[in-house]
Amino acid sequence: MSESSPETSPVVVTVPAPKQRRFPWALFVVAVVALVLGSVVSTRVASMFQWGTDSESTNTQVVRSIELKQDVILLSLSVDAIATEDKGSHIGTWKIPGTGENVIMRYGSDAKLGLDGSQVSIEQTGESAYTVTVPAFQFLAYDNFTFETLVEDGGVLSGITPDIDKEKMANKLINDEVKAQHVSTNVELLKMQCETFYNNIVHAIDPNIVLTFVYTDVPADAAREGAARER
Repeated sequence: MSESSPETSPVVVTVPAPKQRRFPWALFVVAVVALVLGSVVSTRVASMFQWGTDSESTNTQVVRSIELKQDVILLSLSVDAIATEDKGSHIGTWKIPGTGENVIMRYGSDAKLGLDGSQVSIEQTGESAYTVTVPAFQFLAYDNFTFETLVEDGGVLSGITPDIDKEKMANKLINDEVKAQHVSTNVELLKMQCETFYNNIVHAIDPNIVLTFVYTDVPADAAREGAARER
């Protein structure tokens, strides 16, 4: 009889099931919170820097708009006046009869009053507040100057009397004294025009800006706050 081989028992290998990993929810929550906080902080920081830039830009615009480099005409007056002049020949202090000459003239013009824009200064005194220092108002120019002779007559001997110089007569009507008088009689109106002019400029940049005006040619108590605030 043939000898039979012994039966071989099968080898059984048991592989343990993989352990199921649990998702770290706590770590996820912390990450989300950190992301949100980081976004909020960065937004606020960015807005702070943006505010500073806007404020600086506005201040620069205001200063540049105020500091003009030329004369600023604030007021134009229509001026009409009558002037007369008599002239005659004399011997010593005795006026020779019949030699008199009389001229009556009417003249008109547009007088331009204002200030030197390069002398205006501005200083920031608050977040939206500025002080504007205004120099003395000036007579700037005459435009459309005209004159005409209304009356010109003389005595029978007026031919021996030199003619009256009408151009010289007209020039006397626009001398420095007359120019200063135009300014002095219109100071209050010039102030109003000045404040309106500069307020209109800065309110085009920021309607919340308040300007305080200081006039160097008037007493300190005449300085006043520009009340015209256009919104």
